Amino acid sequence: MSDYAAHEALQTAYVLMDSYGSYVGEHPCVEANPDIAAKVEKVMVAMMDVYQSIGRVHLVEDQEVGFGEPVGKEVL
Repeated sequence: MSDYAAHEALQTAYVLMDSYGSYVGEHPCVEANPDIAAKVEKVMVAMMDVYQSIGRVHLVEDQEVGFGEPVGKEVL
């Protein structure tokens, strides 16, 4: 897999997470209903997990990133 493919997946995950958070998470209907808001939050946590996982593959796997941070450390 090319580095570009991982970068593209990372960017797409971010865009979807941002859109979902803005358009669904911040919707008045969701904010007014705690049960729905809790479900939306679960989805957001899962989306962040996917984003972090892609980021690890793209930015961390088989190398050190940034200021000597060890491989596998959450850096995003």
